[in-house]
Amino acid sequence: MSKKLTVSVLGWLVAAAGLVGFVVCLAGVFAVWQVSTRLDRLNGTVFGRIDQSISAVQTRLNLVKRHVEQSKRTTAEFSQRLVAWTEKETTVDVVKSLGIQQKVEQMGTGLQEAERWLDVSLATIDGVRQTLEMANSSGIPVDSGVVGTLHQKLDQLRGKLSEARQVITGLERYAQGAGDSQPLAAKSAEISRLAGRAVSVLTDVDKLLGEGSAEIGETQKSASQLKSKLDRWLFLVPALVSLVFVWMGSGQAALCILGWRMRS
Repeated sequence: MSKKLTVSVLGWLVAAAGLVGFVVCLAGVFAVWQVSTRLDRLNGTVFGRIDQSISAVQTRLNLVKRHVEQSKRTTAEFSQRLVAWTEKETTVDVVKSLGIQQKVEQMGTGLQEAERWLDVSLATIDGVRQTLEMANSSGIPVDSGVVGTLHQKLDQLRGKLSEARQVITGLERYAQGAGDSQPLAAKSAEISRLAGRAVSVLTDVDKLLGEGSAEIGETQKSASQLKSKLDRWLFLVPALVSLVFVWMGSGQAALCILGWRMRS
């Protein structure tokens, strides 16, 4: 009688332990998919913001390109007129005759606007990098360097655009009378040199804008591939962990059944 009672009590204990283990395994599966769902939503939010931010940068680069192309056309136009003028006339002030001051001021305003849009774009990319770092700290394994090349390209573009602004500033000084004490021929030659330099620098800026747009496309592609990769991992890892919990749970269920049979 004592032996039977002991076996019965032992059966109850084994069944209870198996039941607790089975419930823990079920809770583990639930917790895994809860975390997976949270990370999946965070993943979608992060990369949604990244895509919107990069698209906004592309829109701003288009605005920068429009200002640069307009300044480039204006500079090339009055540079050609300047060459033709100086071949015919050396006794009349070229600034007043060709209306250079108004054109240069328009270019200066346009390039200032272009610099402003480019600064906003750089700030946006910095924000994207911070978003990726925050996502990484939240459990999503992403590399913030995915936008590093784009940031470097925009930095390079910013430097070249500043160089163009300096050249245009030099033209503005002459347009506002800085070279009035010089002989007209020397003044015209210097304005012609600055105008040629401006066209050259703006051509480089235009080229960098094209490279920047191409880099944006590559960045968007890389971000999309990274998101797809993370989507797969966010499904596969919880699925594998759940299988482990199911395997462990089946063992606990078997233990519970064994204990239930032992008690009787």
